[in-house]
Amino acid sequence: METQNFPGIGRKIPGLAGHSLITDTEREAVLDIIPQSSPGGHFLEIGTFAGATLAYWADRRPNVTFQSIDIFESWRKHHKGPEALVAWHDNNATSGRTNRRLFVGTSEQFAAICRPEMFSIAFVDGDHSRGGCYRDLAAVIPLMLYGGTIACHDYGSKRHPGVAEAVDQFRLEAGFHIVNRVESVVFLQRAISGHRGDS
Repeated sequence: METQNFPGIGRKIPGLAGHSLITDTEREAVLDIIPQSSPGGHFLEIGTFAGATLAYWADRRPNVTFQSIDIFESWRKHHKGPEALVAWHDNNATSGRTNRRLFVGTSEQFAAICRPEMFSIAFVDGDHSRGGCYRDLAAVIPLMLYGGTIACHDYGSKRHPGVAEAVDQFRLEAGFHIVNRVESVVFLQRAISGHRGDS
């Protein structure tokens, strides 16, 4: 595999192209909630960048199907050099890695063609504006199995204040609550009837 380089961005995962944009602790916390197999649902990632984090998870959960969504526009606008899309394919489309899929487009476009109630876990790390993050979260709702978990990255980030604003609005309007937080990753589940969202 030819390793793509993204100077100054994220953390390198040995053996994978590109970089992971979450910390090791956050990455392991998400891995911990991914079951060893997926008889009841699959894993959805919104915002994949180079796909290194997804590859790390998918390599460790070979019996789970992983679906990535990204528009790859931010990379084209702000960076020169190798495309993140090329790195995603280096990480995830090589021989033997058959449990991962990529949709190039928005979460709303994907939701329009995806069958409902397909995913047990969604990891949202796409558009970091308030409106964009909220749209990603809202698009996920019909795709989630009952009792599923939505994890959202960069909650509380000073660099991306729109994420926390979107998550808090989403929790109030869609009836989800925070069940766990590890650094900047919050884990959301639909609130039981009569339960108000956590702060």
